Amino acid sequence: YHRAMLRSVLPRPRVGRGPEPRTAAWRAVAIVVSVWCLAPVDVLAADPKDPLESARVLYNQRQFQAAIAAAEEVVQQLPVRADSANLVAARAYLEQYRETAAPDDLVNARDRLRRLDPEGFNPTERVEFVVGLGEILFFDGAPGAAAAIFGSVLAGPESLTPAARDGLLD
Repeated sequence: YHRAMLRSVLPRPRVGRGPEPRTAAWRAVAIVVSVWCLAPVDVLAADPKDPLESARVLYNQRQFQAAIAAAEEVVQQLPVRADSANLVAARAYLEQYRETAAPDDLVNARDRLRRLDPEGFNPTERVEFVVGLGEILFFDGAPGAAAAIFGSVLAGPESLTPAARDGLLD
C-alpha cells in the first residue's frame, strides 16, 4: 500500500534521460523527511534529566520552539555538548521553516549549522548534519546539489539500518 502511495506521489523517471532535477530533489526531500521520522525510538526512553535528550524528545514531538529553547539551555550549561545541541536547534529551525516559510527560521538554521564541528558526532548525528546541509541547499534553490547530498546519505554505509531502509520504502 505505502509503495503504491509513494509511486503515485513521486513520478517515475523519464525513459532514457533520467529524472528531472526538480523531481529528483523533491524525491530526495521526501526520503530524508521519512528517514527523520524513523529516528530511533530509544530517544523516547531517554533520561528526562538530560537536557539534550529532552531537546531531542521535544523535537520528535514537533514542539520546535521548546526544542530550540532546550537546546539553547544545553549550549549555555554544557558547552561540551554544544555541537549536538546546535544540531537539534538547526533541525528544529528547518522544520519550522518547512511549516511557515519564515525567512528568520532558515537564517537561524543556517547559523546553527555553521557553528557546528561535526568531528565529535556519532553516526546518527553525522547523517542529521549532512541532511541539514542538504535541506539548506534545497531551500536556497539548489535542488540538484541537495539531491546529491541526500543521495550520499542514502548510499552511505552507516546512514540507514536495513530496518530503516525497509521502513522508508514501505
